Amino acid sequence: MDQPAPIASREELLLNLDPVVRGLSCLFWALPLCLITSVQVALTDWYRPLGGLAFSPPTISALLIWLGFRQLSSFRSQIRADLQWRQSIERSEIFGLVGVGLSPFVYWWSRFPNVEYFTAGMVLMGLNGLASLYQVNHNLRCLSERIPDESLREEVRFFSYLNTCLLWLGLAFVAAYSALVASQALPNSMMGLLFTLNLVRQWLLLFFLLWPLSITMSMIWKTKRVVFILAGSLAHNRYESAWTEVEADSP
Repeated sequence: MDQPAPIASREELLLNLDPVVRGLSCLFWALPLCLITSVQVALTDWYRPLGGLAFSPPTISALLIWLGFRQLSSFRSQIRADLQWRQSIERSEIFGLVGVGLSPFVYWWSRFPNVEYFTAGMVLMGLNGLASLYQVNHNLRCLSERIPDESLREEVRFFSYLNTCLLWLGLAFVAAYSALVASQALPNSMMGLLFTLNLVRQWLLLFFLLWPLSITMSMIWKTKRVVFILAGSLAHNRYESAWTEVEADSP
């Protein structure tokens, strides 16, 4: 039987406030930045003035995502026996490093889109990006289970499950569309379906990607806010206790 996740005490939250807040803030800004820079470098020419550093915008944003995961890993120092959290954050760091390594393929593919090697690198980067987004949701769920706030736990549990379903539906759509495109002979009914998918594929991809991303960002913001409130409450209680002790010791 699985053991329940250990809920961090308020003292542990205060000790872990800085790295947790930094990690959540870094992820909040880095996730949309990585998507924007990757799309712009892949599909536009705005990066050309950068010259030899034209590959750097996606790489920097991917590095920020890894840095966010790295900051969150400091939370495990107070719960060393929590195997679930340790494994989750280690997987996140691996996805982050893979994303940094694959990020230059965005620039290379934009210059040479017909090279299969660069196309394969772009596909791998896209899959790694989806895995990283899923892992962020998993980390938020693990973190919320260790924070003494029941409403946060319920909200993160529901929306992380919703995001997981949306990401799987998006992968299923991409796989089905790719299979239809690769087919040599299709009946007329399937050709009509393929024509319709060609018209709406960009909107469907935006739906299956931007909606989970926006929900993830809102969960990150809510979790950071709850940590701030709990830590501030603890600091206030400590101040009152110290002031009471001073008044008791004074003649």
